[in-house]
Amino acid sequence: MFETECRSVEETHSHAAKWAQYTQQALLEGRFDSLLFALDGDLGAGKTEWVRGFMQGLGSDRAQDVSSPTYAIVQEYEGHPPVRHLDLYRLSGVEDLEAIGYRDHFYLPGISLVEWMSNIPDAVPLGYLSLYIEMLDDSVRKISVKPHSEVLTAWAQAVWT
Repeated sequence: MFETECRSVEETHSHAAKWAQYTQQALLEGRFDSLLFALDGDLGAGKTEWVRGFMQGLGSDRAQDVSSPTYAIVQEYEGHPPVRHLDLYRLSGVEDLEAIGYRDHFYLPGISLVEWMSNIPDAVPLGYLSLYIEMLDDSVRKISVKPHSEVLTAWAQAVWT
């Protein structure tokens, strides 16, 4: 598990940007066709801010378009790599996911950033990275990233340490 404390929105953006750069490089090198980050944490902990920083890290202007997809459920950001941002907060089961065609979002080439994946644990793919944001106080967030496969663990250790 990879943990860090962020003391500002800018630090959260920087943390996410690093993961974005490593992820983009891995996709460009063909190490993976797609990667899924499952983002969880308290309501208002900064999941969408982390996504905004991730988009900044891809070196695009797409970050300004990032907003919480709580009501839309899915936001797609074109570019290379394509990014899908999902918010499962209002969904309550696999049937709800089937209704939005989740397999197209989870398994197509590119990056999937899924908020509230823990709401529907039966749909979690086999290989993914979980990211948990914990509010330590009003300005400090603890961000934990855990790879969920041997291949992802080896990749994350190689790029993050």
